Amino acid sequence: MKRLIPPPEPMPIFGSFVDEFLKRIFGITSAHGTAISNLENRLAMGATFHDNFNRADANVLGNGWVQGGAGQELGIIDYAARLRGGTNTGVRYAICPQTMSDDDHSVAVIVNPKGVMDGCPTSLFVRANADMTEFVVAHVWKRRIQLGRGTRNGNSWTFTKWEEAQRGVNESDTVEVIATGTSYRVMVNRTTALEYTDSTGYPVDAQHRSVGFSQETRFQGIIPNWSWGLAAFTARSGISNLAETAKTANEAQASAVVAQETARSAQSVATYAQTTANGKPNFSDIPTNIPLWQNINPADDPTFPLSQLVNWTSVSGGSNAPANSDEGKSPDYVPATRVLELGFIRATRDRTYGTVGMITGRGGWGYDPQAFAVAVFKMDPASGNLSKFWDSGDVKNQIAAAGTQFRLPVPRFTAKQGDIFAVGILQISPSFGTSNRPLACLRQSRPDQPPGVFPRNIYGFVKDCDSIPDLITASSIKTGEWIPWLVLG
Repeated sequence: MKRLIPPPEPMPIFGSFVDEFLKRIFGITSAHGTAISNLENRLAMGATFHDNFNRADANVLGNGWVQGGAGQELGIIDYAARLRGGTNTGVRYAICPQTMSDDDHSVAVIVNPKGVMDGCPTSLFVRANADMTEFVVAHVWKRRIQLGRGTRNGNSWTFTKWEEAQRGVNESDTVEVIATGTSYRVMVNRTTALEYTDSTGYPVDAQHRSVGFSQETRFQGIIPNWSWGLAAFTARSGISNLAETAKTANEAQASAVVAQETARSAQSVATYAQTTANGKPNFSDIPTNIPLWQNINPADDPTFPLSQLVNWTSVSGGSNAPANSDEGKSPDYVPATRVLELGFIRATRDRTYGTVGMITGRGGWGYDPQAFAVAVFKMDPASGNLSKFWDSGDVKNQIAAAGTQFRLPVPRFTAKQGDIFAVGILQISPSFGTSNRPLACLRQSRPDQPPGVFPRNIYGFVKDCDSIPDLITASSIKTGEWIPWLVLG
């Protein structure tokens, strides 16, 4: 495995003078210039663990980091995690002191603005076991990125590459590695650099929740190279995308301070220095949640907002009698037997789903159905056909109370922004002594979409179903006036 490199230090004769000159002119006191400091604050929001390495120079990282490996020492230099310059080759690793609380997690770092050399990558680890002898890793070079799995035996490392992208990093970039389900993604400045869905069976369990990073010293020809340093390290547990992670929307892309120094003689001072910083939106400008009128739980994607589920108005009387109205009619309907009710849901962001739900109606609650089954389908956007992802089997004993929101667990699955799913409910009540249960709903005027647009409506149904079908063609889906409240979360 490859690793990192720091920029050359100032020439001994001029180093302190040039450094002081830059500090006075540009206010640069360390790797933490103003732009870096702002970016660190955004990176730390909502984090399980965050370290900006803002402490005195030392030969070790401190702050609880578990360190090991061979080569030049990995410690604190100028408020960053960096290797000390030298020629002892090898890989130094650091295990985060905080174990992640969820199988889905991420790490994010800021590239230290002290140079990025070609010869070594910095490596970021997710889903590692406790002593980092097994892991998923992203090797991040100046000009390319590799993603894969690996092992460590003492100071010997092995690596199996999954994907590679011809995209690298520069000073002050943000780099994030995100693990959700069996999917892995590497992002640079909030833009996806590469992604991969694992089919090799790498473990996703509670024994693989450690994270960390490594840096390396190696020779490129006769020239020693070192991995780039970290101005900040952040780890997050329980992401669902955004990752992407939604929490990664809290991180604003920024380029920070770049200073270039030249010295030509013992009597001269630096003749050229420049800083750049690209302004990005403030954290407060980025929507990261949804209003409560849309849904109480921000992780839910329902067929319609909860606030629209209001009682219906009944009107009686007429021309020969005073008109009366009653706004107490329960907003629900009773589906017909052997009719598969469908509610369509679009994923508004990259995310992971793990539950499905519905609300039972308050009215018409009588006998139990013979069968009550729930299913999740994914829609083909080109044809409108539905393919079954999962069904619950008969769960009538779990859906056992009126006017109640019920949730069922489903195997966790990943959705891309714009993917469309359908939640299906099939009830069978073929004889006296059985009856279907009502579902909370809206009523609509059936604004079906033009032919060729899918889905044709938020609500659809399929008749004559004795069981949940594996495939539903778009032509067999009819529309109606109801929209049941169904949800993926």
